[in-house]
Amino acid sequence: MNRDLLLAIDAGSGGGRAVVFNAEGELQARAYRTWGYHSPNGTDIICQEFDPAEYWKLICECTREVLGKVDIKQIRAVSSTSMRQGCLFLDERDEYIYAGPNRDVRGIIYAMEVEELLGQDRCYGITGRWPPWIFVPSRLRWFKEEQPENYARIRRILMINDWILYLLSGEAVAEPTNACETMLYDLKAGNWSKELLDLIGLEEEKLPRLSRAGEIAGKVTARAEKETGIPAGVLVVVGAADTQAALAACKQSKPLQLGLVAGTTLPVMMSLSEPVLDPKHKLWTHCHIFDDLYLIESQAGDAGKIFRGYVEGHFGAGIKDNDQKYDRLIKLAEKIPPGSAGVRALLGTMVWDLTKVNPNKPAAILFPFPPEENTAGPGNVGRAILEAIAFAGKANRDQIIETTGKKPEEVLLCGGLTRIGLFNQIAASVLNQPVKVSACKEASALGIAMACAVGAKIYPDLKTASEKMAGGFVETSPVADWVEEYQSSYEVWRENYDKFENEW
Repeated sequence: MNRDLLLAIDAGSGGGRAVVFNAEGELQARAYRTWGYHSPNGTDIICQEFDPAEYWKLICECTREVLGKVDIKQIRAVSSTSMRQGCLFLDERDEYIYAGPNRDVRGIIYAMEVEELLGQDRCYGITGRWPPWIFVPSRLRWFKEEQPENYARIRRILMINDWILYLLSGEAVAEPTNACETMLYDLKAGNWSKELLDLIGLEEEKLPRLSRAGEIAGKVTARAEKETGIPAGVLVVVGAADTQAALAACKQSKPLQLGLVAGTTLPVMMSLSEPVLDPKHKLWTHCHIFDDLYLIESQAGDAGKIFRGYVEGHFGAGIKDNDQKYDRLIKLAEKIPPGSAGVRALLGTMVWDLTKVNPNKPAAILFPFPPEENTAGPGNVGRAILEAIAFAGKANRDQIIETTGKKPEEVLLCGGLTRIGLFNQIAASVLNQPVKVSACKEASALGIAMACAVGAKIYPDLKTASEKMAGGFVETSPVADWVEEYQSSYEVWRENYDKFENEW
């Protein structure tokens, strides 16, 4: 078994990566490429797209790089994960009509028409999400109104993860964690919703066939071998959405576990044995990668993106190496007491309720008056940003508790921000609950490697793979002297957050 290798492709918001793990879940090789987005000529800035040919080229660079670091003959299976909500439209010759990331909100232009067509209560009851702005029905409506000639050409609709599998195997396959992000999937029935498809006039044959994570989609084709370097005939296994994959890597496999994926954004998800829908329609309900569990989400918005933007864009003038910038700022932040001497950061974290998002809300860092070196220095700002991310995590956890009437029995934490020990201490203290921090820093990719292991029959099912392959955890307890301060600091942060959300 220790000679078996599993290849995971991860198409994230900021870039793509290829990661190789062995069957024990140990990382063997990794390659990463950054990518970006553009607004096509003649479209509004809210229309965001990516170049699929360029993305695929970068993914292939990653696969070739990692395969050059391992024994390629040991690769047993490949699978993929991706950002949620991103999708592609293809024509009958598989030429690209559209490729959009999760941040493409062109659908808001026709929000009223689509909302009236779908019906809030009906659509939320079927799909577990509202409003429809970033989902497939709204994007289709935009094309129908703005580019009818391209709308008429659409023959295949793929989520980004489906698309990667399609290029590898030639098979169009979807699975529940990504399918539910189309706003066309019936959560309770476990299939495409004929009712919603009929409402928007979409034929089901334009959507992929449904499968489950860990099942075999096909095999790597000769063409894919030429492009990626992955040997033809290697198993292509069905993957999952990035957040759910990360939660599998954290062993979130039981009801009432709360998972916080502290990456570019901060999804906050609690696992449930039955789907629970929010009567206020604020929270989203999802399928889990495990077929006997569901998830309820209250998304905290930008997280690592904010900290990275401050460190790399505003801190450490004269320091060229970004790693040195992070190290220096974290050391400064560690010297600042909890509460950051009154500094508050409101830079993009959010308390989830898309029906009330204020696009005119400003971003701000609030300093106590008068700002002094010991109250307005970079250490204060750095710590305040980390605290704001934790405050948003708490606010969204509390929304989940309010909706479900259940408190999480265990808190799991993973993602890039967990590399910062200070953040883990802040999170535990703000939540006033111990957190189990995953040692794996490529959690989404590891979750997909687990699916590969099931498809390759190394493990019988995903829960077994999760138990065997998940790395160690470091339990971080609340810092007793910080808890009381964070209770009061959180109230101030929340009061300021509400003012910024409602009064501009």
